[in-house]
Amino acid sequence: MSLNSTLLAEFQQEAATTRKLLALVPFEQGEYKPHEKSMSLIRLATHVAEIAGWWKECLKNDELDFAKGDFTPKVFNSTAELLALFDDYVAKSTIILNETPESEFEKNWTMRQGEMIFFTLPKAQVVRMVPESLGTSSCAIGCLFTYAQYPYSWFLWTFGR
Repeated sequence: MSLNSTLLAEFQQEAATTRKLLALVPFEQGEYKPHEKSMSLIRLATHVAEIAGWWKECLKNDELDFAKGDFTPKVFNSTAELLALFDDYVAKSTIILNETPESEFEKNWTMRQGEMIFFTLPKAQVVRMVPESLGTSSCAIGCLFTYAQYPYSWFLWTFGR
């Protein structure tokens, strides 16, 4: 089995679980924050949805420099809009992963903020982090869990079934 096929299977499994979670985010309580310095529930859910788009950043580029970016977080008004973005990223990432030659995974990829380098790793190692970031072990999903402990029992119900 090729690396592409292995990664695609992992990605699709994690994307399915993540989609279940995103489908249950209560938009009517979206401004909830467990602490004043925390992201709102909706902003965090958006971040989780956007992670699916990182395949492009990892496989089409050799670095991500936050200092050069003009990223503006998307704003959503409904679960349907959030899921549409997530589904679009999953579809595009699937295409990118299928089209990436095996040799691309051997190249290094760097995450930085200007001169500050967070890490440089082979793309094969970096892209293994993407499905993991979508999964229940990621920091963002962990934060959603924290948000959900009280009064949002929807989260526990999602992973309990």
